[in-house]
Amino acid sequence: MVKQATIWALRGYAAKSCRLADGLKNRLTIFMGVIWFLRQTLKNKGHAMSDYITPDQVDSPRRHWSLIKVLEDGAKPDVRDDCRVAIAIGTWRDEEGDTPDTVLGMRWNGNEDSRIGNPQSRGLPTWFIVPSRLNDAVIDTLSSEDNKALARSLLKATKR
Repeated sequence: MVKQATIWALRGYAAKSCRLADGLKNRLTIFMGVIWFLRQTLKNKGHAMSDYITPDQVDSPRRHWSLIKVLEDGAKPDVRDDCRVAIAIGTWRDEEGDTPDTVLGMRWNGNEDSRIGNPQSRGLPTWFIVPSRLNDAVIDTLSSEDNKALARSLLKATKR
């Protein structure tokens, strides 16, 4: 549905340009629209624009956060159909030069209406850091036993 809406928008944009510009400008406008559409398709790993920004694409705040692995991508709905929670493990650095800590990050994926999800900062999707006292509770909710073991071992190695 999003792909079809994008095509209709491109056609509408091109039609409007036809009325306002000569043939050369019209062809350039259509060409730029096609380039934009292809960039969006490639950016989303060969799929037409997904209905949200996927967790593996969220890398903010870059100065502090570095993704190790998405443990739960939120593909399955939780309590409500529009509430899809992603959980990741990564490193967090408070200041430049500090040794990064391994932490759990969490976020709510977006949807067609709001692709960015939550939390976000200045229009960029971000992760929030799960307080360490809640790590075990969050890890217990993961569906993959391998991801549970990975998270526990990485978090344990950081405590040493």
